[in-house]
Amino acid sequence: SIVKSKKVTQILGFGSLAGLSAIIGKITSIPDFRRLYGSFLINEIHLSNFNLFIKHPLEYLCFYLAGKGLMITNDGTKGDLVFKKIGNKTLPFYFMLNGVDDKIRENLVKPNFELPSSFISYAARVNDWKRQHLLVEALGILKRERKNFPKAIIIGSLHDEKYVLYLKNLIKELNLEEEVILVGGLKISEVHYILQKSLITYSLYHTSNLGNVFLESIKLGVPVIALNDTDSLDLIDKDAFFELRNGQPQLIADATLKLLLNEDQRMKLSENAILFADNNLTSWNQRANYEIDIVLN
Repeated sequence: SIVKSKKVTQILGFGSLAGLSAIIGKITSIPDFRRLYGSFLINEIHLSNFNLFIKHPLEYLCFYLAGKGLMITNDGTKGDLVFKKIGNKTLPFYFMLNGVDDKIRENLVKPNFELPSSFISYAARVNDWKRQHLLVEALGILKRERKNFPKAIIIGSLHDEKYVLYLKNLIKELNLEEEVILVGGLKISEVHYILQKSLITYSLYHTSNLGNVFLESIKLGVPVIALNDTDSLDLIDKDAFFELRNGQPQLIADATLKLLLNEDQRMKLSENAILFADNNLTSWNQRANYEIDIVLN
């Protein structure tokens, strides 16, 4: 085999294909290390181990087979609970948050288009998992109730054509064409500029909201309205963001209006977010060096 002919001393497997590296490591007795960036097995954790294996064999084997180690990003998808149920007890397990650029508040670049004087924002790939439609529906409620609110800028890749079309039709249906701006993907420094200038930003994803944009937002000190219906944000101080326990558009509308009308609360959220981020989030360099040290030593 290639593994033996090239005198491989360690195998690294990434994503669900790490299940293959686990199998190869088992067959060749070469140490293998697996790296997952989250796990959606939590959505089916109620199934028996056998049924989990049948439905997701490679990902299951990432947890089940012995090896040098398994590292999972703590992105809120509860890889630790998955490991607790199906993980091999002899397999070293590492579970950590992503890092954040420690110079993020300095490395901001203004986009080359005119921004509204005040605005709210939602930064994420535009698809049904990120659920930008929940914000649009909430703004539709505010408009129907004749409440004032600033323009909303939705930033993110527009590659999911079906969902983008659905979102555009929803914006038109709710008569929000003057209030909601779809800008597509931008450079990360430009996204961060828009986030920092936002009165409020949102994280309303399905399953987990402990993603890079959420971490970057609190590092920037942006007041974030975030959905925590699956407890994905339980690691974050509750005074560092505005928590929603379910994603009903009416609740999002109410939270939005509450923050828009209360500058003191927005400022307090901003201060608490920065304080939490500066004291608890590592830089990408620290995070990468830690990971490299674990994998190679």
